[in-house]
Amino acid sequence: MTTPITGTCSKQVFHAKEWGTYSCALQATTIVDGKRYCSIHTPAYVKAKRAQREARWDANSAARTQARLDKEEQDRRAACYPDLLAALKAAHSHLQELRDAWERGAISEHDGKGGTRSDRNVDCEVQARAAIARSKGETP
Repeated sequence: MTTPITGTCSKQVFHAKEWGTYSCALQATTIVDGKRYCSIHTPAYVKAKRAQREARWDANSAARTQARLDKEEQDRRAACYPDLLAALKAAHSHLQELRDAWERGAISEHDGKGGTRSDRNVDCEVQARAAIARSKGETP
């Protein structure tokens, strides 16, 4: 048979309205290392609550860090947008010139080395035209 624990908790707690501490007035339920503790101030419970609080803080901190990194990446991409759009427009213009030269017969079907020229220009031109239209908010 175990001896019932008598007395109050031995933990000092901070006073909510005044400066200083006072002894917890709750009934002791456990004895750890010769000291009496209530169920709120038991070292195992305090450690578990601290670990839970720190895990919640770490999760929030990780979410804030990821949001900041996402914003930085979005800003970096937005800063590249004008240059990328200019390069895309130049490539589109070049593809149109190649198509016009092909239609005029200025470009041969063969490259003079036994191979056939690429017919991907039309596909690239369509993709470039669609991307430029989307950048302006238009339907491709």
